[in-house]
This record gives sequence, C-alpha cells and structure tokens, in this order.
Amino acid sequence: MENELGLALLYGGFAFGWQLVLIGVMKHFDLFGMRQASRHLRGQQSFRVFRHPLHVGWLFACWCAPIMTFSHLFLASVTTAYSVFGM
Repeated sequence: MENELGLALLYGGFAFGWQLVLIGVMKHFDLFGMRQASRHLRGQQSFRVFRHPLHVGWLFACWCAPIMTFSHLFLASVTTAYSVFGM
C-alpha cells in the first residue's frame, strides 16, 4: 500500500521544481545576470527570497521525482554537487 500523502508531496515538489525552472529560464535578464548587475549599480538588493531560483528548481525537480531509479539518483546527486560547489 502506498502512502498517498507522501506521493502527493513528491508530485507537488516535482511540479514546483519544474515551474521554478521554467520561470528561471524565461527571465532572460536574470539568467544572464544583467538584471542583477543593473540593480547593483543602482544600489538595490538583487536577491530577495533565494539567490538562485534555477538551481533550487532543478534540485526540487530532481529529488522529488516520484520514481527514483539508479540513473535518476545519479543525476540528482551530480546536480546537487554542481549546485553546492558551483555557488
């Protein structure tokens, strides 16, 4: 018997992660750092909630996968290592 609440939380985190990835990719000025640079030049704060929404989205999308195969676990591990060491 499957835990329905746990499965719903996984699907919710998975969907949240992909939405965050899509939002992060669609904001081209944020993606290339142009908005952050212009805000810095004006003396304004660049990041309000968290610094890298694209990285956070990828982490949610990778780790909240409803079916975790070995290859998906490897992808999630490498993505996490890249995010931690890349920042």
